[in-house]
Amino acid sequence: MDFPHAAVLYSAFIHAHYRGTASDLSIRYPDGKEQMLIAVPHYQFGWQRHYTFAEPIKVPAGSRLIAHYAYDNSKQNPANPDPNKTIIWGEQSWEEMFFTRLRYRWTDETSTHLVNYDQELRDGRLLGGLDANMDGKIEKAELKGLLGKMLLPRWDQLDTNHDGVLDKDEIAAATKLFLGPRRHVAAEDTGGIAKPSAGGR
Repeated sequence: MDFPHAAVLYSAFIHAHYRGTASDLSIRYPDGKEQMLIAVPHYQFGWQRHYTFAEPIKVPAGSRLIAHYAYDNSKQNPANPDPNKTIIWGEQSWEEMFFTRLRYRWTDETSTHLVNYDQELRDGRLLGGLDANMDGKIEKAELKGLLGKMLLPRWDQLDTNHDGVLDKDEIAAATKLFLGPRRHVAAEDTGGIAKPSAGGR
């Protein structure tokens, strides 16, 4: 996820299901430098934690948070419910997902100066979820899973400049097309992004 404005990151929650085996979260700063924030090399479904940083992480505008997840759908994974089944995204534990919840605040937001940057952050979620090579564009080859199946039939409609890729503006239009009024939804439906409650700021 690309942060369009400066923020402070307090914690992250890493979540997968039975086939999840490892995860990490890093930050890529605007100058290209990267820093690992969390590494969970032996993820277990029954042992999930909300990781609070000893010191809050400064997230300059233009920074990118990158989450990696690894899965094991083999017989060697003792937690695997069915190694013979092809697994797709799903909310049930015998299906699979990855989900990173973030607790953060916008640096310049106060009780007397409220901002509406969350929508900008959510608008980049579709691009971040599909852009496998992280070049800021989506190629047809990167269309995977349910989102890919939704976008592919409308490729020509979405690729308004007909350059063969979907750029940030075209993806923003696709987000509005597919999510419409659902864009203002709870944190559980926004890729795991959750700001601290009013009492936690």
